[in-house]
Amino acid sequence: MPYPSARTAVPAVHYVNALDFMSRVLELCEHFGASVTSYYRTPKHNRAVGGVPHSKHLTAEACDVVLDDPRQLTDAIAAARRAGLVAIPEADHLHLQRG
Repeated sequence: MPYPSARTAVPAVHYVNALDFMSRVLELCEHFGASVTSYYRTPKHNRAVGGVPHSKHLTAEACDVVLDDPRQLTDAIAAARRAGLVAIPEADHLHLQRG
């Protein structure tokens, strides 16, 4: 397997970031019917998937989500921004990170 498991544990140093950030993300996911497809990444995994060197995925402050209904993308972006998140639409997912 070329990539670490999706269950890679978030290092303790990032717990506070992870709890605050993911509480906001999970609320959005529940409201819009979205699934988290990528969250915390190790540096090795980040390089393997072509992530930027200082990605917020490395500090548990970013994730990628896929909406069950892509027609809700505009509303999901607006809700994410109201929750204090940066929302960046990508080709096949919505990237969310702490602002």
